[in-house]
Amino acid sequence: MSEIKKVPMTGKERSKKFYDENKEKERLRKSEYYKQKRILAGHPPPVPRKAKEPIASLPTQPTPPSAPKPAITGASLRNKSKLPIESDNELMSSSEFVPLKTIKEKRQSRVKGIKIKQAVIEPEPEPEPEPVIEEQPVDVVVSDDKISALDKITSLISSIPNETKGNIKFRIDSFKTIIKILKTPLYKAFITKITSNPTLVIKSIKEAEFRGKKYATRSILAYFNCILFLLDKYPDIKIAKNKKMLYKNQSDILNYLADEQGDEKKKKLEETGGLPSYDEYLNKVVETFGEDGREYLIAKLYQEIKARDDLILKVVKTRDDVVDNDNYLIINGGQQANVVINSYKTIKKYGEFDVKLSNSITSLIRKYLKNNKISYNDYLFNTKGLSVIVGRMNKALGVTGYGATNVFRKMLQTDSDKSGASPEERLQLAKELKHSMATAKKSYVIKKK
Repeated sequence: MSEIKKVPMTGKERSKKFYDENKEKERLRKSEYYKQKRILAGHPPPVPRKAKEPIASLPTQPTPPSAPKPAITGASLRNKSKLPIESDNELMSSSEFVPLKTIKEKRQSRVKGIKIKQAVIEPEPEPEPEPVIEEQPVDVVVSDDKISALDKITSLISSIPNETKGNIKFRIDSFKTIIKILKTPLYKAFITKITSNPTLVIKSIKEAEFRGKKYATRSILAYFNCILFLLDKYPDIKIAKNKKMLYKNQSDILNYLADEQGDEKKKKLEETGGLPSYDEYLNKVVETFGEDGREYLIAKLYQEIKARDDLILKVVKTRDDVVDNDNYLIINGGQQANVVINSYKTIKKYGEFDVKLSNSITSLIRKYLKNNKISYNDYLFNTKGLSVIVGRMNKALGVTGYGATNVFRKMLQTDSDKSGASPEERLQLAKELKHSMATAKKSYVIKKK
């Protein structure tokens, strides 16, 4: 067996590692960011809490003579500070207490007329507490000029009913790019630009570059379709019919070009015959990455579940823990694991579905959970998507040109085609893949000579 390769950490994993190493710096940075954001939105600067004068000593509850004196901690002092106190000083704010050292010195204080003796704890200084932002009056009016374009559009898209998480994420990510290309970080400027000057918007998007290369045809098509989606869903965003038609024309043209490019690419891949069978692919994964890593588990899960990039699975114990639109892995005791898919691209047509996993992959999952110390309510792969991970896998395996997670669907469809599957068998596979037979023939079948 060749040397086992390790896939580099994803951006999310690198970010988590950096955050864990710099928690305090990140807390201060976020605090400053949200403070400036509220100021930019028209709210007054936050008012720090006023520190109160410390009291010389604090009372404790009396204890029986035979009982040992309880250890005095910052928490117990804060609780006892709620008792009525006869003192000339005001009560110290609880935020000013820190880990303390005990000075064996006795003083007297009075609680409800009872004199007690106690060990006095002298407070040590604590870092200045983070300022508390006071709640603003409800009649504060924020100008549209100061609303973030991405924040507003995210709110609009997320509020549309019956949208899947995948579609919401896809559109929000697309608008991030559009806003960056158009250089309109504020909502009013963004809406003004897309409604008043579509010609400039179209030119800017088509000529934009990322890392020295122009965006792919299908990416540009997606950006124009997202703009049309926003205009269709929110008719209050006014745009002249002839200007809206410019976006529609571009969508039609780019859709045609994208199909042509796809056909050419598919034909080239068919001629080279480079797509392995699913079993050949799994053998390559084992040879390159081994059987205990996430790469082999991902490939096996896709083979059984036949999903898209939808295996962002929350690990739970029972079906009763399936409470929202997340996708879930149910695993408990010696039973076979079960996967519940509540969110995916074609859910409106096919609905949510469950898949009971085989005993072999259930055992594989148990081993993976143990090795990676994954608990209930954690996510199986701790990432927002598997496309980046699978893309790196494919590159390491030399299986390029077929997409990332889509390579699994193409291999399944091609295996079916090569085996001479009947129309009924092809229909069954299409149902499992949650697409039509026409889609399978057009998009996924890549024959190998």
